[in-house]
Amino acid sequence: MVTTTPPIEELVSRFWKIEDTPSAIPPAVNPEDHECEEHFKKTFKRDKYGRYIVSLPFKNGVSIPSSNRAASWESYKRLKKKLQHDTSEMQDYQAFLKEYLDLGHMPSVRTPSAYVIPYTSVFKKDSNRIRVVFNASALDIDGILLNDRLSTGPKLQPDLSKIISKFRTRIVALCTDIHLYTDSTIVLA
Repeated sequence: MVTTTPPIEELVSRFWKIEDTPSAIPPAVNPEDHECEEHFKKTFKRDKYGRYIVSLPFKNGVSIPSSNRAASWESYKRLKKKLQHDTSEMQDYQAFLKEYLDLGHMPSVRTPSAYVIPYTSVFKKDSNRIRVVFNASALDIDGILLNDRLSTGPKLQPDLSKIISKFRTRIVALCTDIHLYTDSTIVLA
């Protein structure tokens, strides 16, 4: 039996060709995508902790939503009521909220007009993991979805079928949980 292995330089070179992200995002094809991209360029920054900060890209002519604090509060009360029936989930939820506070992902908002996105928590029974799911599809006080007020911008990621096909062509796959990565993004209205 004879096996050959390419030189390490060739392997590293192939790795970087495969893993390299495109150097430029394809140009936006419609005016709304272009406006959204320009908005990102103007408002994008990083805070002292390295987290990304970007303002929400509201569509032209669409007003910034009024406060939906009451609707978010009702959603929160429903979640708390549901958790009262399971003390272990309630404890996990309280620990989760404390972690969010400690990491600086959940600051106290004193402004009554602040827009608060309602959320719910999803519990994974076998691992005591909790995921927060923000609901930007909830109706605000004006009866409009936040998602309907925002530009979506150009599609940046490749098709899922291409990702899966590429994933299956390699012998080794590195997988990770992006929990803390997603928590390192701040979006400002």
